[in-house]
Amino acid sequence: MKNRTTTSLTMLALVICSTGGFAQQRLQGRQQVVEETPKAALEADLHEAISMLDRKQFQLLMYDFLPGSFASRRAFESRQSRTGLGRRNPEPPPILSVAEVKDLKAAIRAALSGKRTYDRNQTLVEITYIKKPVELIPATKPGYIPAATDRPSGPIHGLGSDLKRMLTQAAALLDSGKQEEFVRSVYPLPELANLAQADNMQRLLSRLKSQPKMAEAMIRDLTAAAAADNRNSGATTDITLPAIDKQKSGRILKFELVEGNWRFFDGGKQHRNLYRQLTSASIGSHTVPGSKGSMVLYRFNGNWRLHAMPANEPLTQ
Repeated sequence: MKNRTTTSLTMLALVICSTGGFAQQRLQGRQQVVEETPKAALEADLHEAISMLDRKQFQLLMYDFLPGSFASRRAFESRQSRTGLGRRNPEPPPILSVAEVKDLKAAIRAALSGKRTYDRNQTLVEITYIKKPVELIPATKPGYIPAATDRPSGPIHGLGSDLKRMLTQAAALLDSGKQEEFVRSVYPLPELANLAQADNMQRLLSRLKSQPKMAEAMIRDLTAAAAADNRNSGATTDITLPAIDKQKSGRILKFELVEGNWRFFDGGKQHRNLYRQLTSASIGSHTVPGSKGSMVLYRFNGNWRLHAMPANEPLTQ
């Protein structure tokens, strides 16, 4: 585990385990402090294993704490991942999966307060532990989700029912730095209702002011849209602009006439309604069942290492 003496971790060396018959890589330079008892070393090594998991130091953990059979199996899987003439797959198998990291960390944490039984030489220890049931309470729902029919409070101002004039005026508002008046005049009403919550409007205005190139692009598009032909379908209209990339088709700007004013089309209308339906349903808490488990560790060169991966079973058994 982590160096607890004045010596440093200098190199990886190969050690042959005479009892298991497999090769293990050990960290040289980890000399035992004379004052450190086997029990104190076990406590420190368990905490160090959790720290390695938290820091995602999985290779170091494999060579330093996990069973030697685990390292051998991972080496075999790595060889199996080779294809063709020695070429590896783009994504070799991970040392530990997300689920394995979660389970191993939970087992080691439970072992810190588990019952420990040592052999007479204190070179072997079995730790039995219990992981209590955990109640998972769902995260709180969003404070506000605008519906497709929501409107901001107070008077609503727009730029009129003449589409070309609206587009020209919208571009002029942006060009003169009147970002908030632009937003309130042309954004969909449900989106304005959402922007009225907390500091959403200020964050949007800050982005518009801090990214002048984005504002310049919007001005160009609105100006081009005012001069382009449009396909009017009653309360909605589409305007096609040239593609930025020659390899792609043209871009379509869509607008809708709302309460006598043209605004950007509310493309999130359907998704907002579905989201409200999904989040309106009550979600009960969920209890992760408890379990009991055990792990056996052996002491080698003053350091503790798992003999096998922890074994767990349901608490009811």
